[in-house]
Amino acid sequence: MWRRNAVPFADLHGKPLIAIVIDDVGLDRPHSRRAWELPGPITLSFLPYAKDLREQAHAARARGQELML
Repeated sequence: MWRRNAVPFADLHGKPLIAIVIDDVGLDRPHSRRAWELPGPITLSFLPYAKDLREQAHAARARGQELML
């Protein structure tokens, strides 16, 4: 189930990987939009009580971003 919102990544044959997680997304809609419009892949951690959470999550996934809640 958790893989549904995961983003695949390329194996870099032992080279280091960097993961970027932007936390507490969703309450400030304009800033949240700026976060999911960043070139990715990045992981966005949405606050569960954010307004319009479903719509924001769909918009972020449409941009190819990985989601956490």
